[in-house]
Amino acid sequence: MKRSLLILVLFFLPTSLKAEAKDLPKPTSFVSDFAQVMAPEEVRQLSILLSRLEQASGIEMTVVTIPSLAGEDIEGYAVRLFKSWGIGKKGKDNGMLILAAIQDHAARIEVGYGLESVINDAYAGRVLREVLFPNFRNGNYGKGLMEGSQVLIGRLGEQLKFSLEGGTPHALPGGQSSWLAILVKIIIFVVLLILFIQNPFLFFLLLSGGRGGGDDRGSGGFGGGGFGGFGGGMSGGGGASGRW
Repeated sequence: MKRSLLILVLFFLPTSLKAEAKDLPKPTSFVSDFAQVMAPEEVRQLSILLSRLEQASGIEMTVVTIPSLAGEDIEGYAVRLFKSWGIGKKGKDNGMLILAAIQDHAARIEVGYGLESVINDAYAGRVLREVLFPNFRNGNYGKGLMEGSQVLIGRLGEQLKFSLEGGTPHALPGGQSSWLAILVKIIIFVVLLILFIQNPFLFFLLLSGGRGGGDDRGSGGFGGGGFGGFGGGMSGGGGASGRW
């Protein structure tokens, strides 16, 4: 009898695992906007940013929107999606998932094992409450996801000592680093103003020299790399969830 039960369990287990994986979508890029709440340009720009993050640090961050959780809790869905896609590098587990279920007004930041010491639960919760949700309430999903990603990348860069081309914000609104950044900008502005007043020709020289070259953000797909899937990382269930 026990042997028969064991055979039945082994027979149905692979089927149930396949069914669980089958109901999850496949990633389209570093940004998978299944709910179609982002403009194409927002998807493109955020995909470029996340591709540059991977190139600079090896960290795999992905942003996903879905229409609905279909009754499932967002924590369980995020863990399943993270595992199914293998977000992060195998052995390093340096992946991160930002998931937004639009009709449920629920979102989660799921953090891989290797990043939990940098993006702890409290910090992830602040990013949701102070950056994503204020934008989501106004229907600005693309803006919220971009700004939230930038804040997270800024935190990772500060703690893990890397930087991205073009730079990103390094702190949540109201944080110490943001005040320091504002102070630095004010000092730079005052110095440049004094310099231009004393040497007006420098202003015209700078103005004429800044018109060439164009903007390089429109080239190279995902920053020249493209999307080839994720690396087999794992999540330990760290992160934060909330509703807006």
